[in-house]
Amino acid sequence: MRVLSFTLFAAVMAAIVYAVVARQMPAWVLFYFPTINVLTFAIYSHDKSHAERDLRRVSERTLLTLGAAGGWLGGLIARHMFRHKTRKQPFRNYFWATVLVNLFILLWLSEFGLVIEHHAYDLIMQARSYTR
Repeated sequence: MRVLSFTLFAAVMAAIVYAVVARQMPAWVLFYFPTINVLTFAIYSHDKSHAERDLRRVSERTLLTLGAAGGWLGGLIARHMFRHKTRKQPFRNYFWATVLVNLFILLWLSEFGLVIEHHAYDLIMQARSYTR
């Protein structure tokens, strides 16, 4: 399962790199996506460790918020690697909802994110020309 998880992460990252290089997605996604996913993975690992030792846990709201903020893939990998949060039905449904929302956001960024980025760049260049 670990090989499949890391293969999935590598495939998604390769798609993001391709989209950034092809100028179909803003460059900041290339840095944000791996960062939020590594953070999410680490927090799931921390929560699993605390669950096994009956210590204070990370709230489900925090885990879902991290997934909604883009860390869904790190959460997915951690869920399968650690067998954590895989049975709890309400959490599973909410988790998959965050995955769908994130996929739509990635598609939106690939379609419209560059338009916004280029428009912002044009506005900055116009502002510079007025200050000279």
